[in-house]
Amino acid sequence: MIPEGTTAERTDTLADALATRAPLPLVEILQFAGGIARCLARLHAAGQLHLDLCPAKVFWSRAGGQIEVQLGPPQERDAD
Repeated sequence: MIPEGTTAERTDTLADALATRAPLPLVEILQFAGGIARCLARLHAAGQLHLDLCPAKVFWSRAGGQIEVQLGPPQERDAD
């Protein structure tokens, strides 16, 4: 996960990939989906929510195969 304002080596966003290379190969779709799910699971385990997840905030480093989600200010999850 990338906190807002952090600079990291970013080579592609999900939005870029969809705009320039759609339809994506199944293996790429599964990589994006798995990475997003892992990021959100860690976030939710910490009691945080991400209310503005969109393809432009999902980054993929082709070199390392790493999926990162850029986060805005954290939102506390209600105890409900």
